[in-house]
Amino acid sequence: MIRHDGQSVKVENPPASPLMWDTPIQYLKGVGPRRSDLFRRLGLNTIKDLIYHFPRRHEDRRVFLPIAQLVSGEKQTACGVVSSVSMFRARTGTLLLQVVVRDATGALTALWFNQPYMRRWFPVGQKLILYGMVERVGKKIQMAGAEFEVIPQEAAAEGGAGRQKPPPSLHMGRIVPIYPATSGLHQRELRTAVALALKAVFPVIQDPVPADIRQRHSLVDLAKALKGIHFPALPEAIRTAQERLTFDELLCFQMALGVRRRNLQQRPGISHQLAGDLVERWKKELPFQLTQGQQKAIEEIGRDMAAPTPMLRLVQGEVGSGKTAVAAYAAVVAVQSGFQAAFLAPTEVLARQHAITLSQLLSPADIQVRLLTSSVDEKDKAGLRKELQEGAVQLLIGTHALLEPDILFHRLGLVVIDEQQKFGVDQRNILAAKGKNPDLLILTATPIPRTLALTLYGEMEISTIAERPAGRQPVSTLWLDSTRRQEAYDFVKKELDAGRQAYVVCPRIGKGEDPGAPPETLFPGAPQSEVANVTEMFREYQQIFSGYRIGLLHGRMTPDEQKGIFAAFKQKDIQVLVATQVIEVGVDVPNATVMVIEGADRFGLSQLHQLRGRVGRGKHESVCLLMADPKTPVGVERLQTVVENSDAFKIAEEDMRLRGPGELLGKRQAGVPDLKCLQWASQGPWLEITRSEAEGILSRDPFLREPEAALLKKEMVQRFPQLAIPCV
Repeated sequence: MIRHDGQSVKVENPPASPLMWDTPIQYLKGVGPRRSDLFRRLGLNTIKDLIYHFPRRHEDRRVFLPIAQLVSGEKQTACGVVSSVSMFRARTGTLLLQVVVRDATGALTALWFNQPYMRRWFPVGQKLILYGMVERVGKKIQMAGAEFEVIPQEAAAEGGAGRQKPPPSLHMGRIVPIYPATSGLHQRELRTAVALALKAVFPVIQDPVPADIRQRHSLVDLAKALKGIHFPALPEAIRTAQERLTFDELLCFQMALGVRRRNLQQRPGISHQLAGDLVERWKKELPFQLTQGQQKAIEEIGRDMAAPTPMLRLVQGEVGSGKTAVAAYAAVVAVQSGFQAAFLAPTEVLARQHAITLSQLLSPADIQVRLLTSSVDEKDKAGLRKELQEGAVQLLIGTHALLEPDILFHRLGLVVIDEQQKFGVDQRNILAAKGKNPDLLILTATPIPRTLALTLYGEMEISTIAERPAGRQPVSTLWLDSTRRQEAYDFVKKELDAGRQAYVVCPRIGKGEDPGAPPETLFPGAPQSEVANVTEMFREYQQIFSGYRIGLLHGRMTPDEQKGIFAAFKQKDIQVLVATQVIEVGVDVPNATVMVIEGADRFGLSQLHQLRGRVGRGKHESVCLLMADPKTPVGVERLQTVVENSDAFKIAEEDMRLRGPGELLGKRQAGVPDLKCLQWASQGPWLEITRSEAEGILSRDPFLREPEAALLKKEMVQRFPQLAIPCV
């Protein structure tokens, strides 16, 4: 049974009934039915789940220092003998257990809080290993809440009186894994459970990746990689294991996408008519010249829509690149062919902005555009539902309200989704299911490095619009630290006095709160108490800019409140809009010429670039001021990247280099399955390599029927069932 008393736990032989990958975790020795509930909190239901529960980091506990040589402020390991044990209550009421441990060089005081039951584990004379943060309080050396290992008397005797370094265990004297955990399930218990499971299945682990592929890329076998990721003998083994496990995950993902792509291509679709009066009239009466990127995207969309299989295309382009005009073309083609179109946006603000823009763009084609959001009253919604089912509404723009079961189309032929990363695959499928295999066009203003885009959207064709439309002004970007704040205020006042408007963007709504942007876009660099929040900044700007009209906007406001604030800003009733990232997309105010981004080091690079795209949309020169005091060299490098680059795709590449694809992806890509190892892929060309290998495997054996593909096929279906089924 797994013990929690600090004793070393020997990894016993597996039970008489052998454990397999799919054995429920409750049958692992020391877990049982009751404690298995704790493991399930972490999504660990089977032995395989447990073995694939990878450490978030490792601690090197191989070096045992003499107590006198311990360094304050560092996590270190020491070994000694208990010389005294006492318990007392602090002034705050906290119960402290104090254990003094000595070696030949000095004494160490170990402290544990509110755990009186631990006293029985530390009899005087007991030999201990301690690992934790070292503190020097006066002349005293201490560790609070240290991890510890009780050395059994027989082990201490085997070491001999002169032996300084005790024998290693799972928890000390080695490189130790630290796992994602949950309340009531401690590191020691997780570590021991993983060791037991790994020992049980180690002899029967089958490697799904063919030997020739492993040899081609110098990859270790799977069993060695799993041992190396959990219990590495040397630090180098961790990287070797990460590379192999990353390869497996990405190869299975790329193959699943390849199977999905093949299945999608086999479905019957709609062959839209490209030639016709409606399309010609729309093109002729466009109020602007299309860029080369827009023209190329329209040609690619046209080919897809004319084909007898459903279109599945991603159009990516930075803020202001003209993706909406490209979507308008697709809508005209669909309507000309006798079908309806649906346009899904992530927020009501963005949906309303699209409704205005597309109504103007599509007016030459006399296309009926309607808006549906949660704020539409039931009477109007009922009328809209009727018109939609009768086919009178040709383009319906809206938010998640479009996904409601009672929203039915007469003949849906095109689905457009803006900012795909805000939606999941299920939501996308719900809308597509309202038609018979309609064409799907996805737009994103978050540029994604090509290699990452091919990984995330491997089943899609990709169009990229790199240019900015004619008439858009370049935005000058400056980084100012807190000592230059008055310069920022003076510049904003100068712009306001010239009749312009300004944005002030903050990373949080209030103290201890994030504004609704995903946490992976926030970066450490300033203590939480120093991070600007929008409510405090609003009050500060009201004082500093007294006499000017200041507005406040954040995601916790109701849709009607947000709508009113946006309207007032657009009509110049508000001169300075203090807001969170809610203005990141969908806001078009040409008179706004300056943006101040407070706590700029708290945002992702691509997000900073998107935010500054809110200015530079009129005829006047525009400036973005990044206010930040980064605390790390990487923080400085990130801000300099934004200052020195205006190309969104270069910025995205740099973002991936600095953060890695896993962190860059984060939770924002709601439609992508959980890729545990993606964060390790930044150190090598694995995105490209696995895509190439997957294409090679599927070209040789499209249905994975060859015997050597059996294990890989099984692994692919288990990992990504939502993508790879049916796979034959």
